[in-house]
Amino acid sequence: MIYLQNHKPIGSGQTRDCYRHPNDSTKCIKIMKANQPSDVNAREWDYYQYLIKKHVDTSHLPQCYGFIDTDLGVGLVFDLVGNSEHETFLSLLEKGKLAREKASKIFVGVEQYLKDTKICFIDTNLNNIVVDKDNFYIIDGIVPPKEKRAWLYQKVPLISRWRTQKSLKPAKRKLEKLLNGEPVENVGCGDTEIA
Repeated sequence: MIYLQNHKPIGSGQTRDCYRHPNDSTKCIKIMKANQPSDVNAREWDYYQYLIKKHVDTSHLPQCYGFIDTDLGVGLVFDLVGNSEHETFLSLLEKGKLAREKASKIFVGVEQYLKDTKICFIDTNLNNIVVDKDNFYIIDGIVPPKEKRAWLYQKVPLISRWRTQKSLKPAKRKLEKLLNGEPVENVGCGDTEIA
């Protein structure tokens, strides 16, 4: 049993809270929020297993280790990637910690990776991308919050690719606004928020 009740989440979204693993600082635990109609953790685990079975390149996703019992319910364990401040692609941009050329190169890399792998990236919120040195990781947003759409987006490559490309367009526009110093009201681009 892992005890998280006295710990503060390091990330929080529409359906889940994310905690640093108290016994392993290199990992995090995603916990479903109370009264959620759909178990995103179970679907994300299933999707990871599907990607592994299909031999899809998951090098830009944090590794997923399976389920663990906590005092807040069953959680899903992942690698905790990024710096010690848990800064996302968005927060690095907002703080001016990424040069324009590097930020653009990272986003092009994200686009190419998703095109090559056909991984479904529904919520292209820039908070769902973490930059670690010269590498990037998609830490959330690959599972639709609505169960009926999950199978379609995740298992039919043509539809998945179309949906991902559709989601990336507003994300790219918002990235360009951030790089140009323009105000951006709503940076979320997909169906959910971080975690």
